[in-house]
Amino acid sequence: MPKNKKRRKRNHSEEKADYGLKKAAKQFNWRLAGRLLLNFTIVFCVYLLALNYAERQRSPMLQEIILAVFYGVTTILACVFVILNRGVSNDIPTKEQLRDD
Repeated sequence: MPKNKKRRKRNHSEEKADYGLKKAAKQFNWRLAGRLLLNFTIVFCVYLLALNYAERQRSPMLQEIILAVFYGVTTILACVFVILNRGVSNDIPTKEQLRDD
C-alpha cells in the first residue's frame, strides 16, 4: 500500500446506531400495530356515523357523549397497545436498571 494514501477511519457509532434502529424495527410488533390501526379505523368510522346521527337529531348533549366515548375507547386502545408491546421495548432490564427496593 502506498504511503501517500490515507485510510479513512470508520465511524463505529454510526454503524451501531444503524444496527440499533434495525434491531428495534425487527423487535417492534408490527402485527399488533396493524391490529391497533384496524381497530382505530373501525372505531373512527363508528364515531363518524354516531356523530352524523347526533347532528341529525340536533342533540348537542348526545354529540358530547359520543365524543367522550370516542376519546375513552381511543385511549384504551393506545394503552393496550403499549402494554401488550411491553412498553415499546423488548429488552430485558439489567441489574443496574432495576431498583434496589
